[in-house]
Amino acid sequence: MKLVYQPEEPLTSEFSRTAEFEALPKLYIRCSEDDVIPVELQDAMVQAYTDVVLEPLESNHFPQFALPEKLSGVIAKFLKI
Repeated sequence: MKLVYQPEEPLTSEFSRTAEFEALPKLYIRCSEDDVIPVELQDAMVQAYTDVVLEPLESNHFPQFALPEKLSGVIAKFLKI
């Protein structure tokens, strides 16, 4: 897998949360083996929102490659598929 440059603008741009956004169901999959985003930062990101379903996954930063079946199972459970 080749990693490519990621723009900074999405990380530094102003973001306002509308009532419509706040009303959406939210799922955060915390990857415990992530070397890119430490678990402490992931937890801070989760705490910035209300009513977030937190699902831990023993995976690196790319669960879609490392654990695709488990990841899809977590998402399906959240979506009640």
